[in-house]
Formats: sequence, structure tokens, C-alpha cells
Amino acid sequence: MDPNNQTVGSTASGIDIIVAQDHHIPTVQGMLSAAFHRAAGLGYHQWWDPFPIAVIEDSVFLGETYVALEGNAVVGTISLSWEDEMFWGERPPDAGYVHRLCTDPAIARRGFGVELLSWADITIANHGRSWLRLDTPASNLRLRSYYECLAFTCRGETDVTLRGATGQPE
Repeated sequence: MDPNNQTVGSTASGIDIIVAQDHHIPTVQGMLSAAFHRAAGLGYHQWWDPFPIAVIEDSVFLGETYVALEGNAVVGTISLSWEDEMFWGERPPDAGYVHRLCTDPAIARRGFGVELLSWADITIANHGRSWLRLDTPASNLRLRSYYECLAFTCRGETDVTLRGATGQPE
């Protein structure tokens, strides 16, 4: 285990969650790009391939990207931020916002994404906030249904078109 890893928690199954470091960026990008291909294979367009490295770099720099480590293997990643005006508008500081939740299906156990969401929910509550918010493409009915089965409620749709190498809004 890398002594520089800052463990910030663990999942229900005991997998350590650490703040992502620069050397995790290629792994996180690879996981997100692989998720793009899995979604595309199901007929959904989500994210980019390759995933914009600048988005990941910025999030790692801000300390908002986390990786789940089983031994030395990254089995999942999640980003947690404390505001999200692009998708949620200006809001009071009552929530944490999850982005880029992704697991490695080759090594993560089934249901591990739920464990990452549970970790985020606990982390958000420990910061004195009441809500875990996330966004997903409205066209990805399978993913929307997945989140609704986890008791998330659709709070509306926002039309945001992301383009270019950085994934910034048009």
C-alpha cells in the first residue's frame, strides 16, 4: 500500500476509499472510457472516449475524486463535490453532488456501485448536508431506473450539451 494514500473511509465490504492522486488519473480515465463503451453497447451515449483528461485532472486537483482500492487494485471511482451549478443551479449548501461513479466490472463485486453511493451519502451527512444529488442523461432509461430503484427521485431535467476535449457546456 502506498504510504501517501489518504484513506478517507471504507465501503460496507471494507474496501478503502482514498483521495485520488495524480498517478490515479490514467486509471480513472481508462475506467470512465471503458464505461462509455459498455453504455454504448447498450445503446446509450454517455460521456466521451477518451474521457476528457482535463475534467479528471481538475477534479483530482480539487480533491474531489476518490478511488476505491482493494489491495493495490482500483475497483471503482467516484467524484464528490459540494456545489454543481451546471446541473443543479444555485442552491443552498445542503447537498453533496456525485459525478463519474464507475466501477471496474472485471474486478469489482456486483453491487459495488451501491457501496460507493452509500459511502458518499455518509460522507455528505458527516459534512452536515442532507442530500446526495446526482445527474444522469435523461435518455439513459436503464441508468435512471437503476437510481430510482435505489430511492433516488427525478427532480427534473436540465438540457446541457457538453462538447469538446474538456466536456464543458456549449
